[in-house]
Amino acid sequence: MRKGWTIRSDASLRENARAIIPALLEAFLSQGGDVIAHPGMKKKLHAMRIDGKRVRYGMEIFTEVFGGRYEKKLEEIKTLLDVMGTIHDCDVHLPGIQHRIEEIRRANRRQAATAERIRTRGLTAFARELRRRRAELFEEMTKTLRRWERDHFLPSVVRSMSERST
Repeated sequence: MRKGWTIRSDASLRENARAIIPALLEAFLSQGGDVIAHPGMKKKLHAMRIDGKRVRYGMEIFTEVFGGRYEKKLEEIKTLLDVMGTIHDCDVHLPGIQHRIEEIRRANRRQAATAERIRTRGLTAFARELRRRRAELFEEMTKTLRRWERDHFLPSVVRSMSERST
């Protein structure tokens, strides 16, 4: 059982959702400061993203129970998770691209001076673009997390759970 909530058999679906979703969201958001402070710590970001997926899937289960404001909050979470997913994709692909560039450079050094050298310009440009894109998306994620903190996102999700679905 996850810390912070327990499913109660004597409670309604709405009551259980009101216990589960805020606990999941708090676990997710509590990692934001550490992730922002350490942009190169890819494992921290990935762990936060996994917790965010728990929030998303948990919220999706209850979309029929709560109203439109709740669904808008869920859409905000999905958008942030998409950004985090693309950052993760960059983190996964960059080491492989850099490794391939180094392999090509080593092979070029072993070849005779007259041999045709394989060029790495395209891969190098691609790696540079992935790093640029990652930095841009990390900044977008940072702004979203800071805005959520400033605007009290967690309490606003809780308030959205007081509406009834129509």
